[in-house]
Amino acid sequence: MPDNPQVENDFYRSLANLSHWYGFEPLCVTDKAFPYNVLLSHWDASRKINKMDRGVELMIVRQEDDSVQLATRNIYEMGTVLYYIPVLPLYRLLQHKRQRRVSQLLLSVFAYLFHTLRIPYYREPSTALHYYYEMITEWFCEDIESYDAKDAIENLSELEAAKYYGDRVLRQLYHPFHISEFQERIARFHPANTFEQDCLNIANEAFALLNAYPGRTVMDNILPSDNEGVEVVRMEQYVSFVAATEGWLANNLIDMINNELNECSEIEQPCVIRYFGQPQEGLKDSLHFEQRLFSLLNNLCVILNDIP
Repeated sequence: MPDNPQVENDFYRSLANLSHWYGFEPLCVTDKAFPYNVLLSHWDASRKINKMDRGVELMIVRQEDDSVQLATRNIYEMGTVLYYIPVLPLYRLLQHKRQRRVSQLLLSVFAYLFHTLRIPYYREPSTALHYYYEMITEWFCEDIESYDAKDAIENLSELEAAKYYGDRVLRQLYHPFHISEFQERIARFHPANTFEQDCLNIANEAFALLNAYPGRTVMDNILPSDNEGVEVVRMEQYVSFVAATEGWLANNLIDMINNELNECSEIEQPCVIRYFGQPQEGLKDSLHFEQRLFSLLNNLCVILNDIP
């Protein structure tokens, strides 16, 4: 803590704003000396906030002029999961006329993820996954003689399928009517089996998220790292559309990603920070959007990977 008489006043002014915002009574520490009174008040406030919203970190932030204020930080812990949405299963589904309605339903979900949430698509050159696919292709072509003929043909076929069919689906996603028709497709859809019911559930989840958080993207609560020279795992490296999550190409992609991410010491994760140097108004910040979104992505990937 800065050795500054104003610090104590700054802290308790900020604590008053914080306690009003969260609706709790600060601990009485008038009989304690500085800085113990400040640290004890911080401990008490942190404990009370965590009873209301577990996972919120309460920080004492020091400004450049040595003044201080309280701030809350809430992080959605992503762990080590790769949220890779496979595209080729949807393409195969689109080829079956009897599955036209369910495939159109999933196309609306994909369009929402692509257009509104801005989830990267691996066939767009500006994305991280596009770079990884290109690297795998280059390495394979340089080392193709080390493969036997059968494996070389199969691997080359996977590379070509990832490009060709990935581009076919991407062209369909560019049509805006997949989102404009989303609600009508849900209303007209009547599931005939468990798979179709699961797809309808996913579509309802996505449409509800679209209406609850219009305009929100997957990157809205991502804060840039303030540690210079530190290797950071970017969200686009672990949240993206991919060709497939099984097979030779997918295994090489995941190995390449994991090897690179193991060299990083930080990861971009959804984070909400609110400062209490001034009285706060409006709705309380939360990560409910991210909680619903990543649950949706997980359920969607399970369904897509189960498509024959």
